[in-house]
Amino acid sequence: MYLPKVLYPEELLPNKRADHINQVWHAIMSMNIIEVAEALVDEVEFHESSKEEFLEMLSDRFRKHRILKDEKFYLNITHCFKIHKDEIIHEFIGMESGINLGLIFDITKDRITGVKFCNCFGGIFNLDNYYHW
Repeated sequence: MYLPKVLYPEELLPNKRADHINQVWHAIMSMNIIEVAEALVDEVEFHESSKEEFLEMLSDRFRKHRILKDEKFYLNITHCFKIHKDEIIHEFIGMESGINLGLIFDITKDRITGVKFCNCFGGIFNLDNYYHW
């Protein structure tokens, strides 16, 4: 299966409104939780959580990335090598921190129908080591 190259938010702008997948990707890459909430319609399945819980967790991760000076993510599409073996992972990588946010999307007919986190690609969970007390 062919996977696209690394994508940056600016590359999605021409397609942002025309395509549901690009709209969701761009909202995440821009760390805009309101756009993410609007783009992930009620028909989307959130697997381990409700839509509200998912958005709360995602918003918390955005906040932590901003603490590390990330303003945007770039997107690398790859395969999971651990828990979600052989599933396609959308690895959103902080442009300043280089820290990943992994998501797995269920896609049907060019629409996102499900989403869940993949923690195999790093992530920000505890920032205690970042602060020098």
